[in-house]
Amino acid sequence: MQERIKINVNIAERSYPMTISREEEEFVRSAVKDIAAAIKDIESAYAVRDKQDALSMCLLQYVSRNKAMQAAYKQEEKFLQNRLDDLSGRIHSAL
Repeated sequence: MQERIKINVNIAERSYPMTISREEEEFVRSAVKDIAAAIKDIESAYAVRDKQDALSMCLLQYVSRNKAMQAAYKQEEKFLQNRLDDLSGRIHSAL
């Protein structure tokens, strides 16, 4: 059974208690640092002072990037599947 630990993370000047597995801790803490850096960048670039506005803009950026990556992944997957189908057809023709 995975060991569960309790941690507190601070995002946009708010504290959030979490119970996570020990294996997740490194990823969660890294994500919190990335979010803090993104919020700082948004506050600087857009002169945003409200933390919740900055957090919302940060979330929009992350989700938009994720959607773009998913679309690229699907396109690459489709290309590779077509290539595999072509190669499979060639192998069957050769046999």
